[in-house]
Amino acid sequence: MQKVFKFLNRLYPIFLLIILFIGFFLRTKAYLINQSFWHDECALAWNIINRSYKELFQPLRFLQSAPILFLIITKYLVEVFGKNEIVFRFIPYLSSILSLAGFYFLSKKTLKTNLSIIFANLLFAVNLPLYYYSSEFKPYSTDVLFCILSCLLFISLNKKVLILYSLILSSFIWFSFPAVFLLSAILFLVIFNKNYSIKEKIIYIIPHIVSGLLFCVTFFTKMFQFQKTGMISYWQNEFISIKNIHTIFQQAFNFMFNESLITIILSIIGLFIFIKNKEKFGTLTFTILSTVIIISSLHLYPFSGRLILFLIPIIILLITKTFDSKKAKSLFFLGLCILSIYPQFSNTFNTIIKNNYNKNNPNPREMAKYLKNQINKEDIIYINTASNSDYLYYKQIYNINNKYFIETPQYIQKNNKVWFFLPNNANDTFETIIKNNYIILYENKRKDNLLIYAEKLK
Repeated sequence: MQKVFKFLNRLYPIFLLIILFIGFFLRTKAYLINQSFWHDECALAWNIINRSYKELFQPLRFLQSAPILFLIITKYLVEVFGKNEIVFRFIPYLSSILSLAGFYFLSKKTLKTNLSIIFANLLFAVNLPLYYYSSEFKPYSTDVLFCILSCLLFISLNKKVLILYSLILSSFIWFSFPAVFLLSAILFLVIFNKNYSIKEKIIYIIPHIVSGLLFCVTFFTKMFQFQKTGMISYWQNEFISIKNIHTIFQQAFNFMFNESLITIILSIIGLFIFIKNKEKFGTLTFTILSTVIIISSLHLYPFSGRLILFLIPIIILLITKTFDSKKAKSLFFLGLCILSIYPQFSNTFNTIIKNNYNKNNPNPREMAKYLKNQINKEDIIYINTASNSDYLYYKQIYNINNKYFIETPQYIQKNNKVWFFLPNNANDTFETIIKNNYIILYENKRKDNLLIYAEKLK
């Protein structure tokens, strides 16, 4: 065991550089693939283009929601560099790259051995959800970055510059919604920490109160929209309750690591070790997880997939803490860790080697390009509700000005030639209905994506 550690200590900088390069390469490759936007990305991008800076503070169209500064910075970039998927996705991509560096510093502060630091950073670099969402125009990668920064700042909390730390941390909620849970956990720990005087606690709290009140004015109008429009019903199976807690956690860990049972067990053991050693990261992690679970049980935030992406760096550190020791027993936990994350490595590299990145996802961009080049002035465009944001976004990008209908085919008259633009939810039944009522002039089908040019039967 000692020989293994000596070998790792010698090659530690080389291993680390290779791992960081792998993480950078994966994220950059995903970013430069420049895949077509999918429905939610189109919807958010449409709001960026069509809303003024002031209107971005209001509830967004298509049930979209994102942190204010995420929206504002993206809008500025689009105005400067143009309407392009690469530009829209720059903030998520940059966040993912900065997260690689941030996670390394966090692992250095929370783990002791080079073996565990190397392994934790490798897990972070090749994690499939982190890799995928680094190139999606949604704020999930930004959530990960601000989770890492919050943990780093809490561990480094210094009384001499307490107000500075508080000012920085209190600003995070404007970049990331889940930062609310992180900052709430930190605030709780500061308030109930006997090492801080009343004056120091007040100094820390004030910036959070000011930022929180301003945040409520902008965010809770959007939260009301979230409740009113039925999105709570959409996520109803993703809120934690006594009946489904096992299922919810199983689904969450399967999403994060493609394996649930062993990773859950290792996470619990790792958390126990952190708390037993009286390390600040342990108490912070316990408080964060408790906060997220309570908020989810109150039906305020789903404990599901991409919405809890920010927990991945925390879980990775819990897992690797189980073998963060030079004792022989750490090899047993290292073996369990390798066993639990093998599916993650396999899925990530299969995605890269087989070039399966987003292979079966909708491609409204290519459909809109073809439509633009082939459509006649008198042609009508039909879209279903599931594809409305896809069409309305790419309609602007490619300047398509034809008359269109959303879920209202009854207005289409005899002899009308119609383009059916259906990148989402174009099932076989729908295709059959079209073929029974129209003469098909062109058809392009890919999974549930459908582009049809047809003439209505007389």
